Amino acid sequence: HVLSAERREEVIRAGIARVEDELGVRVDTPTKIFDEVVNLCEWPTVLVGHFDEEFLAVPSEIICESMLSNQRYFPTYDAEGKLTRAFVVVSNADPAVSETVVDGNERVVRARLYDAKFFYDEDLKIDLEEFRARLANVGFQKKLGTVLQKSDRMEDLALAIANEAHLGAHAASDAQRAAHLAKADLVSSAVVEFTSQQGVMGGYYATAAGEEPAVAAAIRDHYRPRFAGDELPEGIAGCVVAVADKLDTIAGMFAIGEPPTGSKDPFALRRSAIGVLNILRDRLGCGYEAIVEAALDGYLEQGLAFDKDEVEASVCAFIKGRMEQMVRDEKVSADTVAAVSAGSVTVPAQYFQLAHALEDARANDREAFDNLATAYARAAHLADAVLGSEVDSALMGDAERVLLEATDAAQANVDVARSAKDFTAVIAALAALREPIDAFFDEVMVMDEDEALRANRLRLLNRFESVFAGIANIGEMARK
Repeated sequence: HVLSAERREEVIRAGIARVEDELGVRVDTPTKIFDEVVNLCEWPTVLVGHFDEEFLAVPSEIICESMLSNQRYFPTYDAEGKLTRAFVVVSNADPAVSETVVDGNERVVRARLYDAKFFYDEDLKIDLEEFRARLANVGFQKKLGTVLQKSDRMEDLALAIANEAHLGAHAASDAQRAAHLAKADLVSSAVVEFTSQQGVMGGYYATAAGEEPAVAAAIRDHYRPRFAGDELPEGIAGCVVAVADKLDTIAGMFAIGEPPTGSKDPFALRRSAIGVLNILRDRLGCGYEAIVEAALDGYLEQGLAFDKDEVEASVCAFIKGRMEQMVRDEKVSADTVAAVSAGSVTVPAQYFQLAHALEDARANDREAFDNLATAYARAAHLADAVLGSEVDSALMGDAERVLLEATDAAQANVDVARSAKDFTAVIAALAALREPIDAFFDEVMVMDEDEALRANRLRLLNRFESVFAGIANIGEMARK
C-alpha cells in the first residue's frame, strides 16, 4: 500500500535533514517543487548525487533553475551560501538499486548543466551593446513600441529620478548606465531558456564586461520588488532603475488609455505602483509627481500623442490611490487617510509619517482630537477665502487676540517641524490650537451685524484654517 502524503513528506524531510548533517550543507527546497516531489513518489528514498566541478563556474541561478524546474533535484549550499556539487534526488525506486539511480541522475544532470553552461559561455562572447541593439526586434507593447525604445526612455527617466532624489553625480551616472543596459539580457540565450533569470544574468554579463559593481548590481536587482514582501533593490542605482522601469510602464499604459480595470491588470500596474511607492518611501525619499511628468515626456518625445495634463493627473491619482490603500493596510483609519490626502503632502515617506502621526495623536487623546476636528470643520465652513487673512488687532476682543497669537505661533512651529520632517511635532503644533479655537467659538459671535467686525473675524478664521491647509483637512475626522 502507498504511504500517505503526510508520511511521505515526513520521510523526505527526515532524509534531507540527514543529508544536511552528513555533508554540512543546506538543501534548498522551494515549496512548489517540494510539494510536486511529495506527490510524485509513493515510496520515497532521499539520495545524493554530484555534478562536475566545471559547472560551479556557471552562475548558480541557472544551474539551480535547470535542476529544479527540469529535474526536480534540490541544490545544496555550503555554510557561506555558495552552491556545492552535491544535489538531492528523491527516488521512487527500490532502495536496493540506489546506486544505479544516482548514476543515471548524474548523467541527466550533466547533460542539462552542459546546456546551461553552453548558453552562458556563448552569451559571454557577445557584447552587451550588441544585445541591446537587438532589443529593436523585441516588442514591449504594440502601441508603445519596442524594448529598445523603453530602454532609451528608462535612461532619461533614471537621470530625472536621480535629480529629484538629489543623488550625487556618481550615483546618477551609475543609474543611467544600468538603465542603458538593464534590458540587454532579454535577448541572451540563457534568459530565453530561463526567463525567470532576467536581470540576474544581465548582472553577470555586466560584471564580466568590466562594468562598475554598482551598475551590475542595479541591473541584477531592477525587477525587484517582484511581489509583496520581496526585497527592494540593494543599491541606490538599482532603486532608481527599478522606479524608472515600473513608472515607464505605468505612464505608457495610462497614456494609451489602458489603465487597470477591476480584475484586469495584465501589466501588473498596481503591483508596480506599490513597488515604486516602497522604494520612494524607504530608499529614495522623493515624491512621484515630477517623475511621472518626466516619464510622460519620454513618450511625447517618442511621438506618442495624448493629453499630457490629463494623463499626468490620472497617473498621480492612481499612485496616490495605492498609497492610501497601503496606509489603510497599516491600520490607519479611513478618515485619517482622507484627512491627509486632502492636504498637500504627497511625498511617500512624509505621507506615511504624517498619517501615522495623526492616527497616533487621535488614539492618545480621542476627545481632544474630536473637539479639534469639529472646531476645524466649523471654522472651515465659515471661512471665506476671498477676504484674505490680514486681520486688524484693534478690532479684537481677548478671545480673538489669544487665537491670533496661538495661530501665528502654531504656524511658526508647523513650519519648523515640517522642514525637519517631524510630523509628530507638526500634529502637536496643530493640537495646541484646540483650546483657543474652542474659547473663540464660545465667546465670539462670528457673524456680527457690524460688517467690519464680522469680516475681521472671518479673516482670523481664514488665518486659523491656513495653518492646517498644507497638512491635512482635519474636518474629515470630525464626528459626522
